Amino acid sequence: MGDTGYFDENGMFWLVGRLHSTIVRQGRVMHAQLIEQQVARWIPEADRVAAVGISTAEGGEELVIVISSPPAGLSHENMAANLKNHGLEADRVIFTRRALPLDPRHNSKIDYPALREKILNSEI
Repeated sequence: MGDTGYFDENGMFWLVGRLHSTIVRQGRVMHAQLIEQQVARWIPEADRVAAVGISTAEGGEELVIVISSPPAGLSHENMAANLKNHGLEADRVIFTRRALPLDPRHNSKIDYPALREKILNSEI
C-alpha cells in the first residue's frame, strides 16, 4: 500500500506518511508529513511547507525544507534555530514565492519527485 507508521508503547499502530516520502538522514528515519505539520504550525501564514530528502554521495539523504510564501521577517537563521530547538536539524531551508508542485491525481498533496527535481535543478 505504501503507507508507513510505527507502533506505540500500547501496541497501537500510527500511520505517519507514505514510504516514498520517508527521509533517512544520518541513520534517522524521518517522515515528511510529520515534519511538514510541525513547521506549518510554527508558520501558519505560509502557503505550503514541504520536507524532502535529497540523496547524498554517502548514501543517505539531506533534509531540505521548502516553505512557499513565507511571512515577511522570517529568516533562514530563525527557522534553523527553531527547528534545532525542536529536535530537527534541516540541512537546507528554502524560501520560495513559487507554488510547490502537487500530485496531479489529488492536486492537494506534494509531488515529492517533482519537487526533488526542482531543487536539484535550482528551479524552486
